[in-house]
Amino acid sequence: MSKKKINIVIGGGLAGIVSALLLKKKNNEVILIEQNKKIGGLFQSRKLYKNLFFDYGSHFIKETGIPKIDKIIFSDLNNKNCHILGNLKGGSYFKKKLDKHSPHCDTSLLNKKIYKKGIKEILNFKNIKKNPKNLKEQILNIYGSTFFKEILNPIINKKSFNCSLDKIEPNNHFFFGFSRIKAFDEKKSRIIKKNKKLNNIFSFHHYSEGESGLKSYYPKRGGAGFIVNLLEKKLKLKGVKVLCNQKVENINFKSNSIDSVLLNNSSKIKCHKVVWTLNHNILCKFTNLSFKKNKIKNFFHISLHHLVFDRSFLTNNDYISSYDPNQKISRITLYPNIYNDNKWIKNWKKNNKYFHLTAEVISPKLEDLNTLQKKVISEIYQMGVVSKNTKLKFKFSERFGGKTPVPTVLNLSNSKNNFFKLKNTFKNVIFAGQISAPKSTGQLLTNIYNELNNEKN
Repeated sequence: MSKKKINIVIGGGLAGIVSALLLKKKNNEVILIEQNKKIGGLFQSRKLYKNLFFDYGSHFIKETGIPKIDKIIFSDLNNKNCHILGNLKGGSYFKKKLDKHSPHCDTSLLNKKIYKKGIKEILNFKNIKKNPKNLKEQILNIYGSTFFKEILNPIINKKSFNCSLDKIEPNNHFFFGFSRIKAFDEKKSRIIKKNKKLNNIFSFHHYSEGESGLKSYYPKRGGAGFIVNLLEKKLKLKGVKVLCNQKVENINFKSNSIDSVLLNNSSKIKCHKVVWTLNHNILCKFTNLSFKKNKIKNFFHISLHHLVFDRSFLTNNDYISSYDPNQKISRITLYPNIYNDNKWIKNWKKNNKYFHLTAEVISPKLEDLNTLQKKVISEIYQMGVVSKNTKLKFKFSERFGGKTPVPTVLNLSNSKNNFFKLKNTFKNVIFAGQISAPKSTGQLLTNIYNELNNEKN
């Protein structure tokens, strides 16, 4: 009988959980190591007021289209415990107007002269460069100088990063909801989107159009953390050993492979294979390799503001993105609105006296939470999310992680060099993290699946 091979997964977020379940085979032992008290990473939820749950990080989870991954995540999810959704009911706020029909910034709300100039610039583009050097070059090449100046730069630079966009890595505009922009009228938008190039620039006028075949899920009770609780049971059932409150203190290497890891409780674990789901730069400090260091100057900060009101919201949007550079709010998630049939909201209004949301703020500097909270509450009323006579019943604000480095071209360049140096040096390490602009959860999980699928046991 052959000796069991021990595979270690570092990091207990969704990437780590899925990696552990994909690795688990008949003759393998899989150990999942997480430094926090509970696994789940960004998919965490807490009951903060009455029976209301608030998410700490991610809210929705979408099918990947890869059967093995989707079976792991969604096999225990159904209509009884989850809302199984098509397109999310996204809304947006721009130029003091709440758009309840689209999550994309409505450029037609600009001054008519400025709007027409911006549209003309886009329509006159002949070729879009495939490899822009930075985010400014990319945006100018897609949306033109007018919309760059009037919309994107004020949001990304002035409101959030306080960093010139010519220093930021391409594709980071997706982080702010700028996958597309809204323009024209409904009929003309449908015609425009038949053009392959323009389809990637302009959106439909309503969130219900252009529906994806992949479904999104949100638990009916327990918040996004409910999904992690089910996966935690699956890990136990499959025999994956989960070590929480454990941090890697040191790593031993042998013949360009990780031979063992030493944890903060002094235990030493020999390993056959390691899946590293944390930032790969953390691994650098454990090696004898030389890496180019870069002093990071620009950071941004995220705070979450959980609020409860005594009346229903004035919109049925699942979430609202704010494109107002003068507002603190970046995005709002309205939990009672996340449903797939009208009976749900009717029952909620009948049986619940409270309506809760989480507002996310992205700031270029560390700001006082109480001051931010007051501003956020004021903006909720200003946007028309709740009526003026609606009372606030509960408020709780918190910081989301620590300060986060702005994804500059220089930072990402050094990070990529470190990544490939690690990847080319250590034979038994699989990296599941990101080295470029923000990816969706589905893209990240797909990358993990492909990496593991290409590995030999």
